[in-house]
Amino acid sequence: MFRILRSSNVFVLFNQFWLEILKDLPKLYQAKWDEAASRQTYDRWVELYKKVFEQIIGSPVSKTAEEIMASWVNTLQMGQSAFGMMWGPWTKAMPQWQEQTARFLKGDWSALQEGRSLWREVYDETLGKVFRMPAFGLTRAHIEHLRRTWDAYLQFWNAVPGFYQFFYQTGMSALKEFFDRLKHFKAEEMTPERLKEVYKIWWTTNENALFELFKKPEFGNAMGEVLNYGLRLKKRMDELTAEWCKSLSIPSREDYDELAKAVHELRRKVRQQQKIITALQKKTEPSS
Repeated sequence: MFRILRSSNVFVLFNQFWLEILKDLPKLYQAKWDEAASRQTYDRWVELYKKVFEQIIGSPVSKTAEEIMASWVNTLQMGQSAFGMMWGPWTKAMPQWQEQTARFLKGDWSALQEGRSLWREVYDETLGKVFRMPAFGLTRAHIEHLRRTWDAYLQFWNAVPGFYQFFYQTGMSALKEFFDRLKHFKAEEMTPERLKEVYKIWWTTNENALFELFKKPEFGNAMGEVLNYGLRLKKRMDELTAEWCKSLSIPSREDYDELAKAVHELRRKVRQQQKIITALQKKTEPSS
C-alpha cells in the first residue's frame, strides 16, 4: 500500500517538473541570444531535476551525476551561443531589409544597394565564415570544395541584381526619351519613310543611352564584380565536378583532354610514318 501511494506521488512530481519546464519556455524564447538570461533558466531546470530526484529516490544526486548535468548544460549553452552567432545577425537585420524592400517597391533604387551591402555584411559575419573555415576528417578536401562552391554561388547571385539594375534604369530612361521625341509626329498615315524615321529615333536613343551607361564608373565596378564572382563560381563548379567524376564512371574534362591529346599525337605519328613509307617506296621503285 505504501508503494502504491508513493507511485501516485511520483506521478504528481513528474507532472509538476514538466509544468515548471513548460512555464520557462516563453522566458527562454524572450531571452533569445542573451546567454546570461538563458543560463539562469538552464540552472533552474537542473535544480528542479535535483529536487525531483531527491523526492523520488530519497537521496541527493551524486557528484558524478552533477558533473554530467553540468556538462550537458554547458553543451546546451554552447549550442545556443553558436546558434545565436549564426542566426542572430540575420534576425537583427530583418527589420532593415523590410524597410528597404518597401522603399525599393516604391522605386527607390538606392534601397537595393543598401540591402545588398547589408546582406554581404551579415553574410561575411555568419555563413561566410562557415563556408570559408577549414574542414577536418577523411573528407576534408571534398567538404572544403563544396563549401567554397556554395560561397561563390551565393556571392554571385548577390552581385547580379546590382548589375542588372543599371540596364533596367537605362532602358526606362531611354524609353521615356524615345516617346518624348515622338511627340512632334502628327497622327497621320504611317508611310515606309516615316517608319524608317521612327526606327532610327528608337535605335539612336538606345544606342546613346548604352554609350552613356558604359561610361559610368559604378557600372564598370558592378560589371567587374559580376564577372569576378561568375568566373570564381565556374572555377569552383569545375573543380567540384571533376572531383565527383573521379568517384563515378563518368569521364571528366581532363580525361577528354588527355584523349584528344593522344588522338592528336597518334595522327601526327601516322602522318610521319606515312611519309617514311612513301619515301621508301620511291627508293625501291625500279628506275625506268
